[in-house]
Amino acid sequence: MRRTAEGVYLSASNKYRKDYAAEQAWREDGRRLSTGRKVAHLFRVVMSVGRSLWWCGYSQGRHRENELLFEGAGAAPGRGKQVGAKRKPPR
Repeated sequence: MRRTAEGVYLSASNKYRKDYAAEQAWREDGRRLSTGRKVAHLFRVVMSVGRSLWWCGYSQGRHRENELLFEGAGAAPGRGKQVGAKRKPPR
């Protein structure tokens, strides 16, 4: 999981950690399947689950407020650039 977070995802956020872990589990479970069987499985699951409450509108800027696994009223600490952060000057 650590290698994936550092190598695949660009500035992986803590609030989506559960989704990253689910994707990694799916990749591990299906790594010996052919591409066609993976696509057929994904299509079957996507068509049977329905609309996601957590991902609906993500590309339009409607992001989650909190991490799903985080207990408490506050948001999980972010991992990446803060909104409005200024770039450091080059060395």
